[in-house]
Amino acid sequence: MNIRICALFLPALCLAGTLIQDTIYTSFPPQAFEGRVTISGPAMTTSEGKMISRWTRDFQISGGQFQVELEPNDTAVPSGTSYYVVYRPKSGMAWSEYWVVPTSGTPLKIAGVRVSQPPAPQMTIQPSQILAGGASDGQTLVWSDGLRRWSPSTLSAGVSSIFGRTGAVTAQSGDYDTDKVPESGVNKYYLDSRARAAFSAQSPLAYDSGTGLFSCPTCTALSGGVANSMAYWTGGGNLGSSSVVSTDETNKQATVSLRDGASVTFGNPGEIFNPVPIDIRPPDSSAPPNYPQGFRVRFLNVDGTFDEANNSYIELAPWSQKASLTNFTITGMVKRLKSFTYGTYPSGTGTLATQSCGASDGCTPNAQGDYLYTVLYYLTTTAGSGGTAFLTVTWTDLKGARTFVSPALPLNASGYVQGQVVAQLKSGTINITPGWANASGSPSVSWGYLVQR
Repeated sequence: MNIRICALFLPALCLAGTLIQDTIYTSFPPQAFEGRVTISGPAMTTSEGKMISRWTRDFQISGGQFQVELEPNDTAVPSGTSYYVVYRPKSGMAWSEYWVVPTSGTPLKIAGVRVSQPPAPQMTIQPSQILAGGASDGQTLVWSDGLRRWSPSTLSAGVSSIFGRTGAVTAQSGDYDTDKVPESGVNKYYLDSRARAAFSAQSPLAYDSGTGLFSCPTCTALSGGVANSMAYWTGGGNLGSSSVVSTDETNKQATVSLRDGASVTFGNPGEIFNPVPIDIRPPDSSAPPNYPQGFRVRFLNVDGTFDEANNSYIELAPWSQKASLTNFTITGMVKRLKSFTYGTYPSGTGTLATQSCGASDGCTPNAQGDYLYTVLYYLTTTAGSGGTAFLTVTWTDLKGARTFVSPALPLNASGYVQGQVVAQLKSGTINITPGWANASGSPSVSWGYLVQR
Protein backbone atom coordinates (compact mmCIF):
# COMPACT_ATOMS: atom_id res chain seq x y z
CA MET A 1 0.00 0.00 0.00
CA ASN A 2 1.43 3.40 -1.01
CA ILE A 3 0.82 6.35 1.30
CA ARG A 4 1.51 9.97 0.30
CA ILE A 5 1.56 12.78 2.82
CA CYS A 6 2.35 16.43 2.10
CA ALA A 7 4.10 18.83 4.41
CA LEU A 8 3.10 17.41 7.70
CA PHE A 9 0.11 15.74 6.09
CA LEU A 10 -1.43 18.97 4.69
CA PRO A 11 -2.31 18.42 0.98
CA ALA A 12 -2.42 22.15 0.30
CA LEU A 13 1.36 22.31 0.77
CA CYS A 14 2.28 19.46 -1.57
CA LEU A 15 4.13 21.61 -4.04
CA ALA A 16 6.88 22.46 -1.52
CA GLY A 17 7.48 18.97 -0.08
CA THR A 18 10.42 16.54 -0.39
CA LEU A 19 9.42 13.03 -1.49
CA ILE A 20 10.86 10.16 0.56
CA GLN A 21 10.44 6.88 -1.31
CA ASP A 22 11.96 3.57 -0.25
CA THR A 23 11.40 -0.15 0.48
CA ILE A 24 11.74 -1.14 4.13
CA TYR A 25 13.25 -4.55 4.91
CA THR A 26 13.77 -6.45 8.15
CA SER A 27 16.23 -9.15 9.18
CA PHE A 28 13.53 -11.81 9.61
CA PRO A 29 11.24 -13.48 7.05
CA PRO A 30 9.21 -12.24 5.51
CA GLN A 31 11.93 -9.63 4.99
CA ALA A 32 9.59 -6.88 3.71
CA PHE A 33 8.31 -4.73 6.60
CA GLU A 34 4.73 -5.23 7.63
CA GLY A 35 3.18 -2.94 10.21
CA ARG A 36 2.77 0.73 11.07
CA VAL A 37 5.06 3.78 10.84
CA THR A 38 4.29 6.75 13.09
CA ILE A 39 5.72 10.13 12.08
CA SER A 40 5.71 13.10 14.46
CA GLY A 41 6.48 16.40 12.74
CA PRO A 42 7.82 19.52 14.51
CA ALA A 43 6.19 22.92 14.73
CA MET A 44 8.15 25.25 12.48
CA THR A 45 8.05 28.04 9.90
CA THR A 46 9.30 27.23 6.42
CA SER A 47 11.66 29.35 4.37
CA GLU A 48 8.57 30.48 2.36
CA GLY A 49 6.97 31.74 5.56
CA LYS A 50 4.42 28.92 5.99
CA MET A 51 3.63 28.08 9.60
CA ILE A 52 3.56 24.31 10.17
CA SER A 53 1.78 22.88 13.23
CA ARG A 54 3.08 19.95 15.23
CA TRP A 55 1.28 16.75 14.10
CA THR A 56 1.50 12.97 14.42
CA ARG A 57 0.11 10.33 12.05
CA ASP A 58 0.20 6.53 11.66
CA PHE A 59 0.64 4.80 8.30
CA GLN A 60 0.07 1.17 7.43
CA ILE A 61 2.96 -0.38 5.47
CA SER A 62 2.51 -3.48 3.37
CA GLY A 63 5.25 -5.30 1.44
CA GLY A 64 7.77 -2.76 2.73
CA GLN A 65 6.61 -0.11 0.23
CA PHE A 66 7.05 3.35 1.74
CA GLN A 67 6.37 6.76 0.21
CA VAL A 68 5.72 10.04 1.98
CA GLU A 69 6.14 13.73 1.13
CA LEU A 70 7.27 15.95 4.02
CA GLU A 71 8.00 19.61 4.47
CA PRO A 72 11.78 20.22 4.47
CA ASN A 73 13.05 21.32 7.86
CA ASP A 74 16.73 21.97 6.99
CA THR A 75 15.97 25.67 6.32
CA ALA A 76 13.01 26.07 8.66
CA VAL A 77 12.99 28.15 11.85
CA PRO A 78 13.62 27.58 14.58
CA SER A 79 16.70 25.60 13.55
CA GLY A 80 17.43 22.24 15.13
CA THR A 81 14.01 20.67 14.48
CA SER A 82 13.65 17.02 13.47
CA TYR A 83 11.00 14.42 12.61
CA TYR A 84 10.52 11.59 15.12
CA VAL A 85 9.73 8.26 13.37
CA VAL A 86 8.59 5.04 15.14
CA TYR A 87 8.46 1.67 13.35
CA ARG A 88 5.84 -0.75 14.79
CA PRO A 89 6.01 -4.18 13.10
CA LYS A 90 3.13 -6.66 13.30
CA SER A 91 5.34 -8.81 15.51
CA GLY A 92 8.29 -7.88 17.64
CA MET A 93 9.44 -4.71 19.41
CA ALA A 94 9.12 -1.23 17.97
CA TRP A 95 12.12 1.02 17.24
CA SER A 96 12.53 4.73 16.49
CA GLU A 97 14.80 7.17 14.70
CA TYR A 98 15.10 10.86 13.80
CA TRP A 99 14.87 12.47 10.37
CA VAL A 100 16.11 15.81 9.05
CA VAL A 101 14.46 16.39 5.66
CA PRO A 102 16.46 18.53 3.23
CA THR A 103 15.05 20.47 0.32
CA SER A 104 15.28 18.21 -2.75
CA GLY A 105 13.62 18.14 -6.17
CA THR A 106 14.25 14.38 -6.53
CA PRO A 107 13.01 11.54 -4.30
CA LEU A 108 15.25 10.58 -1.35
CA LYS A 109 15.87 7.28 0.40
CA ILE A 110 15.28 6.91 4.13
CA ALA A 111 19.07 6.69 4.57
CA GLY A 112 19.28 10.20 3.09
CA VAL A 113 17.20 11.75 5.88
CA ARG A 114 18.05 9.51 8.87
CA VAL A 115 20.34 11.09 11.52
CA SER A 116 22.05 9.23 14.35
CA GLN A 117 21.38 12.02 16.85
CA PRO A 118 18.66 14.69 16.67
CA PRO A 119 20.02 18.20 16.24
CA ALA A 120 19.88 20.50 19.23
CA PRO A 121 16.73 22.62 18.84
CA GLN A 122 16.77 26.37 19.32
CA MET A 123 13.98 27.98 21.27
CA THR A 124 12.24 31.04 19.84
CA ILE A 125 10.43 33.33 22.26
CA GLN A 126 8.07 35.97 20.91
CA PRO A 127 8.62 39.43 22.47
CA SER A 128 4.93 39.52 23.46
CA GLN A 129 5.55 36.49 25.69
CA ILE A 130 8.18 38.24 27.85
CA LEU A 131 6.77 39.78 31.04
CA ALA A 132 7.87 43.24 32.21
CA GLY A 133 9.70 41.90 35.25
CA GLY A 134 10.19 45.38 36.71
CA ALA A 135 11.54 46.91 33.47
CA SER A 136 10.81 50.52 32.54
CA ASP A 137 10.56 52.35 29.22
CA GLY A 138 13.77 52.31 27.17
CA GLN A 139 15.34 49.35 28.99
CA THR A 140 16.53 46.09 27.43
CA LEU A 141 17.64 42.66 28.58
CA VAL A 142 21.28 42.61 29.75
CA TRP A 143 23.16 39.64 31.19
CA SER A 144 24.31 40.13 34.79
CA ASP A 145 27.24 37.90 35.72
CA GLY A 146 26.79 38.78 39.38
CA LEU A 147 23.11 37.75 39.41
CA ARG A 148 23.75 34.92 36.90
CA ARG A 149 20.61 35.84 34.99
CA TRP A 150 19.16 38.27 32.45
CA SER A 151 17.72 41.45 33.89
CA PRO A 152 16.39 44.78 32.54
CA SER A 153 18.96 47.56 32.19
CA THR A 154 19.34 50.97 30.54
CA LEU A 155 22.04 51.23 27.85
CA SER A 156 24.23 54.32 27.70
CA ALA A 157 23.24 56.84 25.08
CA GLY A 158 24.97 56.51 21.68
CA VAL A 159 26.71 59.22 19.65
CA SER A 160 24.15 61.73 18.45
CA SER A 161 26.35 63.26 15.73
CA ILE A 162 29.77 62.91 14.04
CA PHE A 163 31.69 65.96 12.84
CA GLY A 164 28.43 67.91 13.20
CA ARG A 165 26.50 65.53 10.95
CA THR A 166 23.58 63.38 12.14
CA GLY A 167 21.76 60.43 10.71
CA ALA A 168 23.54 57.93 8.44
CA VAL A 169 26.98 59.55 8.42
CA THR A 170 29.51 58.54 5.72
CA ALA A 171 33.20 59.45 5.69
CA GLN A 172 34.16 62.67 3.91
CA SER A 173 37.45 64.28 2.99
CA GLY A 174 38.85 66.14 5.98
CA ASP A 175 37.14 63.98 8.62
CA TYR A 176 40.52 62.70 9.84
CA ASP A 177 44.02 64.18 9.69
CA THR A 178 47.17 63.96 11.79
CA ASP A 179 46.12 66.98 13.84
CA LYS A 180 43.28 64.88 15.32
CA VAL A 181 45.59 61.94 16.25
CA PRO A 182 48.29 62.78 18.81
CA GLU A 183 51.86 61.43 18.47
CA SER A 184 53.17 58.82 20.87
CA GLY A 185 56.59 58.45 22.45
CA VAL A 186 57.65 55.98 19.75
CA ASN A 187 55.57 56.72 16.65
CA LYS A 188 56.25 60.12 15.12
CA TYR A 189 54.88 61.94 12.10
CA TYR A 190 57.12 62.68 9.12
CA LEU A 191 58.81 66.06 9.05
CA ASP A 192 61.57 67.18 6.66
CA SER A 193 63.63 68.30 9.65
CA ARG A 194 63.32 64.89 11.30
CA ALA A 195 64.26 63.01 8.11
CA ARG A 196 67.26 65.26 7.46
CA ALA A 197 68.46 64.89 11.03
CA ALA A 198 68.71 61.12 10.51
CA PHE A 199 71.63 61.51 8.04
CA SER A 200 75.26 62.43 8.64
CA ALA A 201 78.51 62.46 6.64
CA GLN A 202 82.23 61.98 7.20
CA SER A 203 85.09 63.82 5.53
CA PRO A 204 85.60 64.47 2.65
CA LEU A 205 81.78 64.57 2.33
CA ALA A 206 79.88 67.45 3.88
CA TYR A 207 76.19 67.42 4.81
CA ASP A 208 73.78 70.32 5.33
CA SER A 209 71.02 69.09 7.68
CA GLY A 210 69.01 72.22 6.93
CA THR A 211 68.69 71.48 3.20
CA GLY A 212 69.41 67.73 3.20
CA LEU A 213 72.15 68.16 0.55
CA PHE A 214 75.50 66.34 0.43
CA SER A 215 78.63 67.93 -1.02
CA CYS A 216 82.36 67.24 -1.35
CA PRO A 217 84.29 70.53 -1.23
CA THR A 218 87.71 68.87 -1.48
CA CYS A 219 86.85 66.43 -4.29
CA THR A 220 88.09 67.15 -7.82
CA ALA A 221 86.24 65.96 -10.87
CA LEU A 222 88.16 64.30 -13.69
CA SER A 223 88.86 66.69 -16.50
CA GLY A 224 86.91 65.69 -19.58
CA GLY A 225 85.49 62.62 -17.90
CA VAL A 226 85.82 59.01 -19.07
CA ALA A 227 82.98 57.21 -20.82
CA ASN A 228 81.69 54.04 -19.15
CA SER A 229 83.96 54.53 -16.16
CA MET A 230 83.89 55.28 -12.46
CA ALA A 231 86.33 57.12 -10.21
CA TYR A 232 86.98 56.81 -6.49
CA TRP A 233 88.63 59.20 -4.07
CA THR A 234 92.06 58.05 -2.92
CA GLY A 235 92.48 60.54 -0.08
CA GLY A 236 95.38 62.27 -1.79
CA GLY A 237 93.48 65.40 -2.74
CA ASN A 238 93.08 64.58 -6.41
CA LEU A 239 91.83 61.90 -8.72
CA GLY A 240 94.51 60.95 -11.21
CA SER A 241 94.07 58.55 -14.07
CA SER A 242 95.23 55.82 -11.71
CA SER A 243 91.76 55.76 -10.12
CA VAL A 244 89.76 54.98 -13.25
CA VAL A 245 88.01 51.69 -13.99
CA SER A 246 86.70 51.72 -17.57
CA THR A 247 84.41 49.23 -19.27
CA ASP A 248 83.92 48.26 -22.91
CA GLU A 249 80.44 46.78 -23.25
CA THR A 250 80.91 45.87 -26.92
CA ASN A 251 83.99 43.73 -26.30
CA LYS A 252 82.98 42.73 -22.76
CA GLN A 253 86.17 44.15 -21.23
CA ALA A 254 87.04 45.99 -18.03
CA THR A 255 90.32 47.90 -17.61
CA VAL A 256 91.94 49.20 -14.42
CA SER A 257 94.24 52.08 -15.38
CA LEU A 258 97.29 52.45 -13.16
CA ARG A 259 100.12 54.99 -13.36
CA ASP A 260 102.30 55.86 -16.36
CA GLY A 261 100.40 53.68 -18.82
CA ALA A 262 100.24 50.55 -16.63
CA SER A 263 96.90 48.75 -16.76
CA VAL A 264 95.14 45.46 -16.12
CA THR A 265 92.44 44.41 -18.64
CA PHE A 266 89.93 41.65 -17.94
CA GLY A 267 88.40 39.87 -20.93
CA ASN A 268 89.24 39.72 -24.62
CA PRO A 269 86.87 40.32 -27.58
CA GLY A 270 88.24 37.31 -29.42
CA GLU A 271 87.86 34.94 -26.48
CA ILE A 272 84.50 35.79 -24.93
CA PHE A 273 83.46 32.18 -24.52
CA ASN A 274 86.89 30.88 -23.48
CA PRO A 275 88.48 31.27 -20.03
CA VAL A 276 88.55 35.01 -19.37
CA PRO A 277 92.09 36.38 -19.92
CA ILE A 278 93.73 38.99 -17.70
CA ASP A 279 96.07 41.21 -19.77
CA ILE A 280 98.75 43.10 -17.78
CA ARG A 281 100.54 46.09 -19.33
CA PRO A 282 103.67 47.32 -17.51
CA PRO A 283 104.32 51.02 -16.85
CA ASP A 284 106.15 53.06 -19.47
CA SER A 285 109.28 52.95 -17.31
CA SER A 286 110.54 51.20 -14.22
CA ALA A 287 111.63 54.32 -12.37
CA PRO A 288 109.96 55.18 -9.03
CA PRO A 289 107.12 55.47 -8.21
CA ASN A 290 106.34 52.78 -10.76
CA TYR A 291 106.34 49.05 -10.14
CA PRO A 292 109.73 47.44 -10.94
CA GLN A 293 108.61 44.25 -9.14
CA GLY A 294 105.60 43.74 -11.40
CA PHE A 295 102.30 42.62 -9.89
CA ARG A 296 101.55 40.43 -6.88
CA VAL A 297 98.33 38.48 -6.29
CA ARG A 298 98.06 37.77 -2.57
CA PHE A 299 95.85 35.31 -0.66
CA LEU A 300 94.93 36.98 2.63
CA ASN A 301 93.96 35.51 5.99
CA VAL A 302 90.35 35.61 7.17
CA ASP A 303 91.06 38.78 9.18
CA GLY A 304 92.54 40.49 6.11
CA THR A 305 96.20 40.25 7.16
CA PHE A 306 99.02 38.90 4.98
CA ASP A 307 102.00 36.84 6.19
CA GLU A 308 104.60 36.68 3.44
CA ALA A 309 106.35 33.74 5.07
CA ASN A 310 103.25 31.54 5.16
CA ASN A 311 100.55 32.96 2.88
CA SER A 312 100.45 32.01 -0.78
CA TYR A 313 101.06 34.63 -3.46
CA ILE A 314 101.74 34.89 -7.21
CA GLU A 315 104.21 37.41 -8.58
CA LEU A 316 103.93 38.49 -12.23
CA ALA A 317 106.87 40.20 -13.95
CA PRO A 318 105.60 41.63 -17.27
CA TRP A 319 109.07 42.70 -18.40
CA SER A 320 110.61 39.25 -18.15
CA GLN A 321 107.32 37.48 -19.03
CA LYS A 322 107.66 35.29 -15.93
CA ALA A 323 105.44 34.30 -13.04
CA SER A 324 106.41 32.76 -9.71
CA LEU A 325 104.25 30.89 -7.20
CA THR A 326 105.20 31.00 -3.52
CA ASN A 327 103.85 28.79 -0.69
CA PHE A 328 101.66 26.79 -3.10
CA THR A 329 100.94 23.07 -2.95
CA ILE A 330 100.60 21.66 -6.45
CA THR A 331 98.16 18.76 -6.73
CA GLY A 332 97.21 16.65 -9.70
CA MET A 333 100.76 16.77 -11.20
CA VAL A 334 103.69 14.32 -11.25
CA LYS A 335 105.44 14.44 -7.90
CA ARG A 336 108.79 12.85 -7.08
CA LEU A 337 108.46 10.78 -3.92
CA LYS A 338 111.63 8.70 -3.46
CA SER A 339 114.75 7.63 -5.39
CA PHE A 340 117.84 5.52 -4.73
CA THR A 341 120.94 4.28 -6.57
CA TYR A 342 122.97 1.13 -5.71
CA GLY A 343 126.34 0.02 -6.99
CA THR A 344 128.35 -3.17 -6.34
CA TYR A 345 130.41 -6.00 -7.84
CA PRO A 346 128.10 -9.00 -7.51
CA SER A 347 129.22 -12.58 -7.38
CA GLY A 348 127.07 -15.67 -7.40
CA THR A 349 123.40 -15.11 -6.52
CA GLY A 350 122.08 -12.55 -4.02
CA THR A 351 120.21 -9.33 -3.27
CA LEU A 352 120.85 -5.91 -1.78
CA ALA A 353 118.88 -4.23 1.01
CA THR A 354 115.19 -3.63 0.20
CA GLN A 355 114.11 0.02 -0.03
CA SER A 356 110.46 0.95 0.74
CA CYS A 357 108.21 3.90 -0.14
CA GLY A 358 105.50 4.36 2.51
CA ALA A 359 103.14 6.98 3.83
CA SER A 360 105.98 9.07 5.31
CA ASP A 361 107.57 9.21 1.84
CA GLY A 362 104.36 10.18 0.08
CA CYS A 363 103.30 6.67 -0.96
CA THR A 364 100.02 6.83 0.96
CA PRO A 365 97.88 3.66 1.01
CA ASN A 366 94.24 4.09 0.06
CA ALA A 367 91.53 1.47 0.62
CA GLN A 368 89.73 2.56 -2.55
CA GLY A 369 92.88 2.50 -4.63
CA ASP A 370 92.54 6.14 -5.63
CA TYR A 371 96.31 6.72 -6.11
CA LEU A 372 98.65 5.25 -8.73
CA TYR A 373 102.43 5.25 -8.29
CA THR A 374 105.04 4.77 -11.02
CA VAL A 375 108.40 3.10 -10.29
CA LEU A 376 111.02 4.00 -12.92
CA TYR A 377 114.15 1.81 -12.91
CA TYR A 378 117.55 1.84 -14.71
CA LEU A 379 120.15 -0.94 -14.53
CA THR A 380 123.68 -0.65 -16.01
CA THR A 381 126.69 -2.97 -16.05
CA THR A 382 130.25 -3.33 -17.33
CA ALA A 383 131.52 -6.54 -18.90
CA GLY A 384 131.92 -9.56 -16.70
CA SER A 385 132.10 -13.30 -17.28
CA GLY A 386 128.38 -14.13 -16.91
CA GLY A 387 125.15 -13.94 -14.92
CA THR A 388 122.19 -11.54 -14.88
CA ALA A 389 120.94 -8.58 -12.79
CA PHE A 390 117.33 -7.55 -12.16
CA LEU A 391 115.04 -5.44 -9.93
CA THR A 392 112.06 -6.80 -7.94
CA VAL A 393 109.06 -4.58 -6.94
CA THR A 394 106.33 -5.81 -4.55
CA TRP A 395 103.15 -4.13 -3.30
CA THR A 396 99.49 -4.82 -2.38
CA ASP A 397 96.60 -3.50 -4.50
CA LEU A 398 92.85 -4.14 -4.55
CA LYS A 399 93.41 -7.63 -5.98
CA GLY A 400 96.00 -8.66 -3.38
CA ALA A 401 99.81 -9.03 -3.21
CA ARG A 402 101.70 -8.19 -6.41
CA THR A 403 105.30 -8.92 -7.57
CA PHE A 404 107.12 -7.46 -10.56
CA VAL A 405 110.56 -8.56 -11.78
CA SER A 406 112.32 -6.45 -14.39
CA PRO A 407 113.79 -7.99 -17.52
CA ALA A 408 117.18 -9.58 -16.77
CA LEU A 409 120.34 -7.60 -17.66
CA PRO A 410 123.14 -9.88 -18.95
CA LEU A 411 126.44 -9.32 -17.10
CA ASN A 412 128.79 -10.66 -19.79
CA ALA A 413 128.92 -7.35 -21.66
CA SER A 414 128.48 -3.66 -20.99
CA GLY A 415 124.83 -2.63 -21.30
CA TYR A 416 121.68 -1.36 -19.59
CA VAL A 417 117.99 -2.07 -19.17
CA GLN A 418 115.29 0.42 -18.20
CA GLY A 419 111.51 0.47 -17.75
CA GLN A 420 108.67 1.28 -15.40
CA VAL A 421 105.88 -0.38 -13.45
CA VAL A 422 102.62 1.22 -12.20
CA ALA A 423 101.42 0.23 -8.72
CA GLN A 424 98.01 0.78 -7.14
CA LEU A 425 98.67 0.89 -3.40
CA LYS A 426 95.83 -0.31 -1.16
CA SER A 427 97.88 -1.04 1.98
CA GLY A 428 101.45 -1.32 3.19
CA THR A 429 104.40 0.04 1.19
CA ILE A 430 106.02 -0.25 -2.23
CA ASN A 431 109.20 -2.38 -1.85
CA ILE A 432 112.17 -2.32 -4.28
CA THR A 433 114.90 -4.99 -4.06
CA PRO A 434 118.01 -5.19 -6.36
CA GLY A 435 119.17 -8.73 -7.15
CA TRP A 436 121.43 -10.89 -9.36
CA ALA A 437 121.93 -14.55 -10.30
CA ASN A 438 125.00 -16.61 -11.29
CA ALA A 439 127.24 -13.53 -11.47
CA SER A 440 130.93 -14.19 -12.28
CA GLY A 441 133.95 -12.23 -13.40
CA SER A 442 133.26 -9.35 -10.94
CA PRO A 443 131.10 -7.16 -13.20
CA SER A 444 130.29 -3.60 -12.06
CA VAL A 445 126.49 -3.23 -11.66
CA SER A 446 124.32 -0.29 -10.55
CA TRP A 447 120.58 -0.19 -9.88
CA GLY A 448 118.64 3.10 -9.83
CA TYR A 449 114.96 3.75 -9.25
CA LEU A 450 112.55 6.67 -8.86
CA VAL A 451 109.01 6.54 -7.36
CA GLN A 452 106.58 9.27 -8.43
CA ARG A 453 102.85 9.99 -8.32
